[in-house]
Amino acid sequence: MTRGIGVVVDGSHLPEWLIALAGVVTQLGDLWFVLAIATVVVLMGTRQNRVTRTPIEDSAFLLALGLGAYALTVILKAAFALPRPPGATSAVIPVWVPPPTAGFYESLVTASGFGFPSGHALKSTAVYGGAALLFGDVARRRIRILAATTIVGLIGCSRIILGVHYTVDVLVGTVCGVLFLWAMWTTTRRSPRRALGVTAGLGVVATIVTLDSNAVLIVGGAAIALVAWRYWRSHHGTHG
Repeated sequence: MTRGIGVVVDGSHLPEWLIALAGVVTQLGDLWFVLAIATVVVLMGTRQNRVTRTPIEDSAFLLALGLGAYALTVILKAAFALPRPPGATSAVIPVWVPPPTAGFYESLVTASGFGFPSGHALKSTAVYGGAALLFGDVARRRIRILAATTIVGLIGCSRIILGVHYTVDVLVGTVCGVLFLWAMWTTTRRSPRRALGVTAGLGVVATIVTLDSNAVLIVGGAAIALVAWRYWRSHHGTHG
C-alpha cells in the first residue's frame, strides 16, 4: 500500500551510517526535544534576552504548540487508521553497535502504531515554524523561516529514509502542521492561556477518541502549564 503517491525507501540498500544518522535527526521532531526547546527558551531568555524578549510567554506558547500538535496527531491517526510501511517496527542492528545499546538503537530507527499523517512532520512544522515567528531577536525573519524549513525538511526526509512513513504521510503531516500553527497563531493571538486551553481541549478529544494514556498526559501537562502560567502572571503583572 503506497497511499497513491507514497514512496518507501528500502533501507537494506542504504549505508548503515545513513540509517543511524536519520535516527538521530528524527529525534529533532520528538516531543521530548520540543519540551527541551521550550526549557532552553526560558533559561536563555530570562538571563540574556537573546532569543526573545518575552521568554515565559513564548515558551508557554511553544509548549502549547508541541503538546497540541501531538494531540492532533493522535486524533488524525485514529481517524484514518492507516498502517505504516512494512518493516517499520523492526531494524537490522549494525555490527558496530554494542549489544547493550542495540535496544536503544532500534528505538531510534523504528516506529509503531498508525502512520498517517506523520506526527514528526506535524509537530516539527508547528513548533519550529512557531519558533521562527516568535524569535524576532535571533536573526532576520527570512533567515529564521529558512532555518525552520530546513530542519522540518531534514526531519521529514529522515522518516522516509528510516522507512517508517510513506512520502504522502510526511507531506500531509507538514500541511497539517502549517494549518495548525496558523490556526493557533490567529485564534489565540499568542496568548499562553488561550493556546494551552486549546491544547487541553485537543487532549480531551484525543483521550475520548483513542483512550490513549499519552493523550491523558497531554491534558495533564497543559493543565499544569496553565496553572503555572497563571501563577507567574499574577506575580509579574503580565497579560495573556
